[in-house]
Amino acid sequence: MWRIIVFASVLFPSVQALGQNFGGGVHVGLISSHVLESTVPAQYNKVGLWAGGFTDYRFTPRSTL
Repeated sequence: MWRIIVFASVLFPSVQALGQNFGGGVHVGLISSHVLESTVPAQYNKVGLWAGGFTDYRFTPRSTL
């Protein structure tokens, strides 16, 4: 049994290292707009929120996709 454990630890040491290049985060922001229509005398000011997530793959510390 110990031979299998030693063989597997020598054969598969880099499997964990390949998964460490992924990163991610969250984007959150505020949106504002001013709507002016020529046919309607009133002006509308609108405010909203946006949020989203992202993931990236890091090739090097200065290069991501």
